[in-house]
This record gives sequence, structure tokens and C-alpha cells, in this order.
Amino acid sequence: MALGPLDTLINTFGPFVLPVLLFLLGLIGYLVLLTLSRAQDSDTE
Repeated sequence: MALGPLDTLINTFGPFVLPVLLFLLGLIGYLVLLTLSRAQDSDTE
């Protein structure tokens, strides 16, 4: 299956894509939890 430029990017950066995606997902999850935690703390005051 030829994906064109995407295939080239996967072949070039393949080993790094999974750790970067996991890091970004973790960072986004952390920021969401932090935001929810701060919102909940401000509601209780």
C-alpha cells in the first residue's frame, strides 16, 4: 500500500513515532487532569 509522503515519513522516523506519540498522549492526559483538578479545587472554595 503506497501512502506517498506519509510512507516516507514513517520509514524515516518510524522508531521515534511511538515514543513521541506516547509522550504527547501522556502530556495531554496530564494537562487535562491538572485542569480538572484545579477547576474542582476552585469550586470547593
